[in-house]
Amino acid sequence: MPDTNTTPTATPDADPIEQLVRISRRLRHSNARALAPLGLSPHQARALRLVAREAPIRPSVLAECLHIVPRSATQVVDDLVNAGWVARSPDPDDRRATLLTLTEAGTEVARQSAEIRAAEQHRLLEPLTPEDRDRLKHLLDLIEARQTIDR
Repeated sequence: MPDTNTTPTATPDADPIEQLVRISRRLRHSNARALAPLGLSPHQARALRLVAREAPIRPSVLAECLHIVPRSATQVVDDLVNAGWVARSPDPDDRRATLLTLTEAGTEVARQSAEIRAAEQHRLLEPLTPEDRDRLKHLLDLIEARQTIDR
């Protein structure tokens, strides 16, 4: 039986950024395939997650959190409303603004989506020990913090 705790052989000139890009691309594709039976795309799942966590939320705040322009958020919201997963309502503090909340169906789809996301994450990280996962998280936090400073 092979030792699963050994370091995989890598090309000496392997570019870690390219590796991250490849892993990220594969993860996006596997998430898209896993979410497809729900009729949900990855960006819709992400938007649902945000609405579930932040509701009630304005579409402009959703756009900001998703790092997309407001008109793109409008399309995402329209798709979620048309699917029956999100409801719009007037903001009682500002008649011109709209608030988004999950519907009952949206709550169920968000729950199923979270289960799929957790399963995909487990599948991706399965080869790592808990210590490896902690170290990976630490390294990614360092990189992400630096990106935030450089903005």
